Amino acid sequence: MLTSLTFTDPQGQSYTDAVVAVQQATYDHSWRGNEHEKFTNPFDKAGSTGNVTSSDDASENITLRISFVYWPTQAAYDANNLPYPLANTTPAANSEYEFRIFADELSKPKYTSLTLEQKCEQYFTDEVLPTLQPS
Repeated sequence: MLTSLTFTDPQGQSYTDAVVAVQQATYDHSWRGNEHEKFTNPFDKAGSTGNVTSSDDASENITLRISFVYWPTQAAYDANNLPYPLANTTPAANSEYEFRIFADELSKPKYTSLTLEQKCEQYFTDEVLPTLQPS
C-alpha cells in the first residue's frame, strides 16, 4: 500500500494525502517452443552421406495485469470506506481499469527480487503516478 500521495485523478480531483493499493494483480508467463531435427540418407545417390537439418522455434510472453484502487485520504482508508477504482487513461490501455506491464519493463533490475505486490507498487510510483500530476 502506498500512502501520503499527491495526485490528480482522471476526473480532475486533486488529492494531497491519498492512499493507493493494488486491488488485483495477475502475472502470466507463457512460452511455446519446438525443436525439430531430421536425418535423411539419400540412398538413391551413390557416394552421398546422410544429411541432418534442424530448427528451433520459441516464443515467450510475460504480462502483469494490475487494478489499482485509491482512497482520497488516509482518514477515509482508516475509516474502512470503500475505495475508488483508478482508471487507466493512457492511449494504449486495453481496459479502463487495468494497467499492464510487459517483459521489457519487468526485466529491469529495479523489479528483481520484489514480491508481486511490490512490483505493482514500484510500477505505480515510477510509471503511473507521474501521469497523474496536474497539467
